[in-house]
Amino acid sequence: MSLIFILSFNIFICVINFYLLWQLIRIKKYLKTLNTRLIYINKNLPLIIKEVSLSILTTALEIKKIKEKYRRLKNNISNVQKILTISRIIYKIVYQTN
Repeated sequence: MSLIFILSFNIFICVINFYLLWQLIRIKKYLKTLNTRLIYINKNLPLIIKEVSLSILTTALEIKKIKEKYRRLKNNISNVQKILTISRIIYKIVYQTN
């Protein structure tokens, strides 16, 4: 009876060891992939940082242009409102005198 227990226990330990070995192989493969990706990112990081800063600067320039166009539009609206007000006054003056 004890021989069966010892054999079954050893088989169980052997199965657990194979499972752990399989997990170690998977982790090693994953770490190797991760390492290659990190090396690639590390090599290209200065380019990525330059591209990001360039993108930020171009976006800031576009925002500045849009703000300037908005200010001009506001001024044009104000000028048109002034012209309409003056034309209404002139219209009232001309048609009230007749």
